[in-house]
Amino acid sequence: MSAGRFPLTALRAEETRRRLEAFLAEMGAPAYRARQILAWVYDRGARSFEEMRDLPRELRAALAERFAVHSLRRERETPAGDEACKHLFLTREGYPVESVGIPVPGGATYCLSVASGCPVGCGFCASGAFFHRFLAPGEILDQYLLMKAAGGRTPAPSGIVLMGMGEPLLNWRGTRGFLAAIGADCAVGARRITVSTVGVPGRLEALGREFPQVKLAVSLHAAEDSVRAALIPAAARMPIAALMAACRAYAELTHGRRITFEYVLLAGVNDGPRAAAALAALLKGLPAAVNLIPYNPVAGAAFARPAEAAVAAFAAALRARFTGAVTLRRSLGGAANAACGQLGSEPARSRGARRRGGV
Repeated sequence: MSAGRFPLTALRAEETRRRLEAFLAEMGAPAYRARQILAWVYDRGARSFEEMRDLPRELRAALAERFAVHSLRRERETPAGDEACKHLFLTREGYPVESVGIPVPGGATYCLSVASGCPVGCGFCASGAFFHRFLAPGEILDQYLLMKAAGGRTPAPSGIVLMGMGEPLLNWRGTRGFLAAIGADCAVGARRITVSTVGVPGRLEALGREFPQVKLAVSLHAAEDSVRAALIPAAARMPIAALMAACRAYAELTHGRRITFEYVLLAGVNDGPRAAAALAALLKGLPAAVNLIPYNPVAGAAFARPAEAAVAAFAAALRARFTGAVTLRRSLGGAANAACGQLGSEPARSRGARRRGGV
């Protein structure tokens, strides 16, 4: 996006419509063109004003001087060979943002990012190795719109997960604005959206109050503070006892909405029978499910994926003690470094990227 041009997705659609109408009045063009333009952006997948062929040529040129259609630029798509597809976008500064289309029956789940890199610094996640900045609401929305417009390799969306690069509840402004916009401007129901978080003081409750229908996934990965803090440096700011108290408060605010706890299995770290028993005890009494995720290799990370037998044994030990659902995530996208934990492993991390820890 050229400097100085205002992205149409930077504001809620109604605010953008008013801004467009003011511009159209300056140009002597009819106000109805504003709705035409927004239909091109939100419904018809336009990436440039030149694609809006039912607008006069002179108006398209004038719009392109004042506005940009999107704030992110789609750089490339990388199919993984298993129907998953990774999308690389660049911010106006050239910072990388990655999203993934994950095939599911009847469509695709869109895994979106809330940052370029991640400040949490999980040692098993490629995104945690660098951090540029958080994304604005319109930049998160742009991933959805541009992936949807791409067609072909990524089917139409059936669900959205904020589970890519970055911590959604640290970027509360971006996440909050995106959740409001995706519902009002794109007619995506809250029940089709999942927010994944390591836990941020005060923000779990805020999510439950403001968006009670949105699904919650908590990246837990260990039931003991010492192990979790070693895996997730930022977890030291929210001990497991405080995280569980926040989860209970969230469950009350949402009238018992089920919380999914994500658990990355790391060989010799958190995949033994004692860890399974501790996890079951920790979640007792919560409306909970557990999603087990065998580790996806990341270059330079000092972890290994457990053997299939170890994964099966952990799942069996957990099911024997835990009454909620226990699922094993099917790993897709690995051939394109697009599986869980692998986003950010390919793009250059220059332009002032920095490692940041803490909440």
